[in-house]
Amino acid sequence: FLVFIGISAIAVMNLVIAIIVENSIDAAKSDQAETESMKTHAITNMMEQVNDIIQGAAGAAGSDVTKDELVQAYTSNPEVRKRIDNFCDVRELLDLFEIFDDD
Repeated sequence: FLVFIGISAIAVMNLVIAIIVENSIDAAKSDQAETESMKTHAITNMMEQVNDIIQGAAGAAGSDVTKDELVQAYTSNPEVRKRIDNFCDVRELLDLFEIFDDD
């Protein structure tokens, strides 16, 4: 009888541990999906900000902005300079411009 009680206790503990582990794995997967969603949202937000800054630098020039026009807007327009400086270093923005420039 004692052997049965001992085996039953171990089996019940094993089931409890299995449930805890399964819940932990589900929570980790949920956290990972939420983290990916937050990263995607942050990247989308950042790209919108970069686009707004570049289009703001374009002003009345049109929709296509060259790197020289971006630098000119940075040096001559205090509002553009402030927006860029609040967002990132101007060299980082120029690097991003190089990456995404399709010309």
